[in-house]
Parts: sequence; structure tokens; C-alpha cells
Amino acid sequence: MYRASQRVVYVAHCDPQVREALAAELRSDTIDARTLPSAGACLEIQRESRPHCLVVGHDLGGTTGLQLQQELKARGDATPLVVLAGQATVAAAVEYMQQGAVTVLEEPYAAETLRRAVGKALDQDAMCMDLRSRLTALKSSASELTAQERRVMDAVIGGKLNKAIANDLDVSVRTVEKIRARVLRKFRAENATQLAAKATELQLLTERTIPLGAVALSECVSPRC
Repeated sequence: MYRASQRVVYVAHCDPQVREALAAELRSDTIDARTLPSAGACLEIQRESRPHCLVVGHDLGGTTGLQLQQELKARGDATPLVVLAGQATVAAAVEYMQQGAVTVLEEPYAAETLRRAVGKALDQDAMCMDLRSRLTALKSSASELTAQERRVMDAVIGGKLNKAIANDLDVSVRTVEKIRARVLRKFRAENATQLAAKATELQLLTERTIPLGAVALSECVSPRC
């Protein structure tokens, strides 16, 4: 039984005893640690409304953690990975990091080192979830705007006064005031400054690739993130 406040850690390793021991080590009041028997099981994880990450061994029995990482990336899944190097070569360890792993731990490693790495991965996923939530809300607000409301919004953000906007649109100042109020309400903004900030955030989240730890923001707004 898990608590809603717990974050989820999936542990995948070819050795059943090792993965059970790792899960037991990580399990706590704030972490719900679960074991997975194979790379295939990792690909079948159902996204929950809680931050999660994967702790994987390099050897997953018939495949490698690197192959799993590549498959996750191909599917647009930005789940943060903590890799236990095991028998991985230096080249493989470098490849893990280049492909976006949070960290690669070489044996022997201290339990506290593993917990810190997992904490970092979970924090990264929590940030990703927050960004996606904000993007969804902003896109929803933008989709509610009419063509006229969009024109008024652009003018307000551009610093134009109501009278100038009214002249541009050939409407009354009172009409502009009403439209402006609707735009602010739809974006849950109290003033033009807040509206401009939200419009800028929407543009950044949708048009730019911003590094987020080892994961790009463009990956964080993917369906699986």
C-alpha cells in the first residue's frame, strides 16, 4: 500500500536478489520502490500522477540498460534513469550520460550515494511534471481566445494603451476595456505585466528547447512526461 505523497522508484536488474535488495534499501515513507524483472516491463510502466524514475542495471538479461534507454527515448519517454554500471565499459557509461541519464554509479557505491542519485532523478521528474502542467494550463487559456481577443492581447503585451488599441481596431475604448478584461480573466492574470509574463512562458515552453538537468524541456512536454 502506498501513500499519495510517495514518489515511485522502479528498480530493474537481471539478478532478482539484487533488485529486491535495492528496492528494500530505497523504500521509505516518501518512496514507493517497486521491482521490475526485465527491460520489457520497464517499457510497460503506466504513468501515474506522481514523480517517478528508473534505477536500472547495465545487464538486464538479454538486453542492456543502454538499449532500454534508447528505446525509451525513441518512444518519447523522458523517465529519468539512474544506471548501475556493473560490467558496463567506460564507453557505455559515457553513452548513458550523453543520452540523458541522471548519473551512472560504478560499484562499489555507498547506499547514501544511490539515495542521493534517486532523489535527484525524482526531483527532475517532478519539475518536468510541473512544467507540463503549466504548459497545459497556458495552452488551454490561449485556445479560449477569439481572434479579436488575440489582437487585443498582442497589443496590450506590446505596451499599447486602450485608446490606441481602439483606434487600431476601430472600436470604442469601452469595448477594448471589456475585451482586455476577458483576456486577463482567461489567463488568470491580474494585470498586463502578469499577462505578458504568461505569454512569454507559453512561448518558451512551446518553441524552445531548454536544458532541464539531463533532459531537454522538449522531452518534458512529451505525452509520457
